[in-house]
Amino acid sequence: NFLVFMPSGTWTFELMHQRDTDRGIYSVRFDGTEVGTIDGYNGSSDLDRRSSITGISVVSAAVVTIKLKMATKNASSSNYRGAIQHIQLRKTA
Repeated sequence: NFLVFMPSGTWTFELMHQRDTDRGIYSVRFDGTEVGTIDGYNGSSDLDRRSSITGISVVSAAVVTIKLKMATKNASSSNYRGAIQHIQLRKTA
């Protein structure tokens, strides 16, 4: 979990991560509401992959709890692992 102050507006959540054969699917939640998922699976190691969830609406400025949960995986993945390099939030509107 991460606590982040976010002004109201539309946001993009970007995850830089390593995709691989043993990665799960990240469920991204803002204050308990899922805003999207990012699949970490790839048939071979893929470093420095940027994956985004766009159009996230924050109605009013607040401290938001951002939670990444890995409860599922791609059917081809051998595990539920994750490898995060950085997370970036960008206000787009």
